[in-house]
Amino acid sequence: AGRAAGLASSAADGVRRGAHDLGDRATGVGRGAYDAASGAYERAADLGHEAYDRAADLGQGAYARARSVGESIADQASHAQAGLMRIVREQPLVVGAVGLALGALIGAAMPRSRTEDQLMGEAADDMKQAASEAVRSYYGE
Repeated sequence: AGRAAGLASSAADGVRRGAHDLGDRATGVGRGAYDAASGAYERAADLGHEAYDRAADLGQGAYARARSVGESIADQASHAQAGLMRIVREQPLVVGAVGLALGALIGAAMPRSRTEDQLMGEAADDMKQAASEAVRSYYGE
């Protein structure tokens, strides 16, 4: 009976050691799985932050370029307006003559109306002819 008790005790110790070893291994596997999952999460979070930062940089770059183009267009429009105003101020007769010539060309290109014939008749024809000749002589045609 003593021998059987010793064998039983020895078997129980072996089972306890095996269970303890199995528990240690399970804990190690659990820790490894946790560490792997934690590492994967951290890598995914890092990639997400990098993607966000890149997108933000691209957005800021696009905004800066669009702003620069807008400012450039505004500057060019301002210079064009200033140039036109300078010409009007320095050469008012030339501007007036060009306006008159354009008006005469448009008027000459339009078909005659019945009302024009009744009211102006030959005077309108003479005026259109004179304006056309003045424009041609000015431009050397």
